[in-house]
Amino acid sequence: MEENMCQNNFNPLEEFAKRGTGFVNGEKRILKFFQENKNKKDRVDFLKNEFGVGGFSFSSTEANLLTRGDTNAKGITLRYNNDTDFGIEKKYTWKELVDCIDAMIEKEEYVNEKI
Repeated sequence: MEENMCQNNFNPLEEFAKRGTGFVNGEKRILKFFQENKNKKDRVDFLKNEFGVGGFSFSSTEANLLTRGDTNAKGITLRYNNDTDFGIEKKYTWKELVDCIDAMIEKEEYVNEKI
């Protein structure tokens, strides 16, 4: 089982990707860019720009829930609850997000709407 997954396959990085960029049509822009550009460095740069510096946060003790996401030029910091622990914090690189989104696109799990 992947280190970041809980028993029910909760993956905080996937949940972060599914939340979107916080900007109108961000997910569609990402999908279009990934479909047209396979260069990993270009994708990393695109995601850094698309997400920008910012984040979201809320408090909850619900299991398998992403409660915080922060982005900056260095990467992504997520806080989440899993099956047994609360407030787990993990840092991810932009490259890890590229790989995650790429895998979700391949499985048709990233954006439900057609561009």
